[in-house]
Amino acid sequence: MDRLIISQRNNCRGCFSKNLKCFFDLGLMPLAGGFLKKNQIKYEVKIPLKVYFCNNCGLVQILDVVDPTVLFKNYFYVSSVIKSLSDHFKEYSQFLKKNYLKKKDSQLLEFGSNDGVLLQYFKNSKNIKTIGIDPSVNVSKLARKKGLNVILDYFSQKSALKIKQKYGLMDVVTGSNVFAHVDDIHEIMKAAKILLKENGVFIVEVHYLLDLRKQFQYDTIYHEHLCYYSVFALKNIFNLEDLKIIDIYRLSMHGGGIRVVAAKKNSSHKISEKVEKIIDYELKNELNKFTTFKKFANKAKTRKQELKKILMKIKKQKKSIVGYGAAGRGTTLLNYCNIDTKILDYIVDLSSLRINMLMPGVHVPIYHLEKSRKNPPDYFLVLAWNYIDSILQQEKKLKSTGVKFIIPIPRVKII
Repeated sequence: MDRLIISQRNNCRGCFSKNLKCFFDLGLMPLAGGFLKKNQIKYEVKIPLKVYFCNNCGLVQILDVVDPTVLFKNYFYVSSVIKSLSDHFKEYSQFLKKNYLKKKDSQLLEFGSNDGVLLQYFKNSKNIKTIGIDPSVNVSKLARKKGLNVILDYFSQKSALKIKQKYGLMDVVTGSNVFAHVDDIHEIMKAAKILLKENGVFIVEVHYLLDLRKQFQYDTIYHEHLCYYSVFALKNIFNLEDLKIIDIYRLSMHGGGIRVVAAKKNSSHKISEKVEKIIDYELKNELNKFTTFKKFANKAKTRKQELKKILMKIKKQKKSIVGYGAAGRGTTLLNYCNIDTKILDYIVDLSSLRINMLMPGVHVPIYHLEKSRKNPPDYFLVLAWNYIDSILQQEKKLKSTGVKFIIPIPRVKII
């Protein structure tokens, strides 16, 4: 276990305060992306998964930090295979073109560019130059196959200086679902500042803490996600790096997210009224209080018992249950709720990187989606429930034959 953990923080990664308190202990957990073969089971590692609240800046975070080379060198999460996610990035590319990449010879850098799911939408834009940077060998290779300019590296001050020397300054530096994955978030902000033009913008898309709390999304908690952000906490953190939040957009992806637009404090960008309105709303919902998250943890335990009870009842009726989507959040849900091969026959997925592997911790086999279409189960347990609308659209035919879909979060629902 220890060889994987490079550090256990004793201070907040946002404001460096030591005034931290644990509100949720999910026990020992495998890595969410630690898909494995049968002969690798004996080497599987489980790591404590505890979530803390910073009483100083309000950041919700995990303090056990796994070596990023273990998590990201070969990454099992490929964004382009998920249609609704691909659609999201198409919309995001249009948003960027309309708002921040209007000038001739505009430049954008995306850190954590994955397989080029965002950058691909700029390929035919003559006036926009894009650069991706990602530490994952396998997904960067996929992006390069699309003809995209992707640097294989971590985004840091060191890599930012090299990029600046070669390409100059950027109009936009952005990262989607990456800012939560980084232990040293100040390094990311410092790197972005090196590359930003005077009026350039730094944009991050992250899971939204308010949605996580309201929908009791305990399955979103895993080792890759080191931070769970509110606008209240982000404002405090960005302030330490002389950055100001100028706009916020709510997103539906991943069960609820936010697009946070920031700029240098001395830039000419005005701050949208939305920013303070959202912070006021967060404070009304007590996202700045430890007791809010202690209640969340207690409710999650209740929801876990409810789900297990329903699944056991179905199994007693000799019905078959198959997991739908080998998502990272599925690793937490299955392990936290102790759902293994006694309950699930198998799991289906579309990613070639996960097919014919075993689900971390519970070792349920993963097969291609076609297997369940040819031989439908009685029930699907939808592990990728955050994509339920597109899943139901895709599986209209199966649903019409009587197959039922169990949605585990926010509350167990069978449709």
